[in-house]
Amino acid sequence: MTGMQGSIAMVTGSTGGVGQAVSAWLGARGTRVFGLDRRAPETSSGDFLTVDVLDPASIESCTQEVVRRAGRVDMLVTAAGLAEEPTPAEEMTDAVWDLTIGVNLRGAFLTCRSVGRVMLQQGAGRIVNIASMSGNHVVNVPQQQV
Repeated sequence: MTGMQGSIAMVTGSTGGVGQAVSAWLGARGTRVFGLDRRAPETSSGDFLTVDVLDPASIESCTQEVVRRAGRVDMLVTAAGLAEEPTPAEEMTDAVWDLTIGVNLRGAFLTCRSVGRVMLQQGAGRIVNIASMSGNHVVNVPQQQV
């Protein structure tokens, strides 16, 4: 295997903007990409598995399915994430906060844990976690997002 040619990648959030772009970029470089998301892509784009990153059993099932189909996992990109509609913190509901933190943080952790176990057994692997610039700037002015 030279570079990414022939590598096996898993990308969460693969039907969203960032995840879709990452999947296309990797695929153009010869990587077999397993796209993972709650909703299927509008057009067929290779290997796709439905996953709920809030559910450890769903993540584990997807990880094992990729290993079954491809024999290994070389890369993981966690691009699943969400942002609430522009809502000031004082108006945000607890349910929206819990869902946002659940997908953006817990979902990334659960996925890294599941795929990381496979990579440890293999003795190699790469993980890239995608994060929002809001983590650095607090709020993207003038948006009112927490």
